[in-house]
Amino acid sequence: MMVKRRTIKDVKGRSVPIVAAGIVLAACSGQSIKPAGPAAGAHDPSVPYTNVWSADPGIDLFSREAELVRATEEAGNYSAFVGTGGTYPGYAKAVAALADEVERTSDLKTRSFVSEHPVISLDKLQAGTRYLHITGFVVNATKIDAVVCSYTIWPAQLPGENDRTVGGGIRIDLQNNTWDKGRPGIANRDPAYSDPRAQMPPKWDIFGSWEIAAITGTAGAGDYPAECIPWYQQQFPGFTKDPEYNYLVAPSGYTAPHHPVAQQFPEWIGPSTSG
Repeated sequence: MMVKRRTIKDVKGRSVPIVAAGIVLAACSGQSIKPAGPAAGAHDPSVPYTNVWSADPGIDLFSREAELVRATEEAGNYSAFVGTGGTYPGYAKAVAALADEVERTSDLKTRSFVSEHPVISLDKLQAGTRYLHITGFVVNATKIDAVVCSYTIWPAQLPGENDRTVGGGIRIDLQNNTWDKGRPGIANRDPAYSDPRAQMPPKWDIFGSWEIAAITGTAGAGDYPAECIPWYQQQFPGFTKDPEYNYLVAPSGYTAPHHPVAQQFPEWIGPSTSG
């Protein structure tokens, strides 16, 4: 049974929540990080939003495996507006084996991650801060499985923001046919500091020999991954879980906050060999 949800959309067309301004996120180290100030000037004008990442305790956000998950979600999200050939370098090659299969699915959100051609006009992009979290993280020498949860905060009020649900997420699977997983890029460990070398979008092939084996979206509320619920509950303590589905509902009288576009974290600085 489908649930009628009154929500607004993020830059990828997903139903997403709004949280209190200045909320503290759980970082991979178990410490909390606070979104930094206005976005740095390293961004292409066609990307008016930023991505601020966190992860479950015990997950190294700067590891090669987590880097690949971050790159897959970010590149896939952006490819909806520019096509796989116009997004992050190496993404089109990494997702090529998946493209034919996914093009046959009815999940338009997943299809947009692998389309060679833009499926949404760049004019539809809105400035905002996308908060993303890695959970359900299982890795070995040649395989990575993860769940990515997300929501967005906009700089100014949008219609319907105060009547919200919180849920969703995507599953990402990557595989490598070699034993060389590659080295992670230069780590950006301070969310309050913008490295002058930072690039957005990144200019190097982050994926290397890795292939994207699966990107699984959610066709409806019944498909929302349960792995995201603990993080959403941490971010939205006043929200309550729907008794049947894996999403949270805003309390009566909820008022959505706003803040300027935050600095990208982690920033894409460069490959390890560059410095």
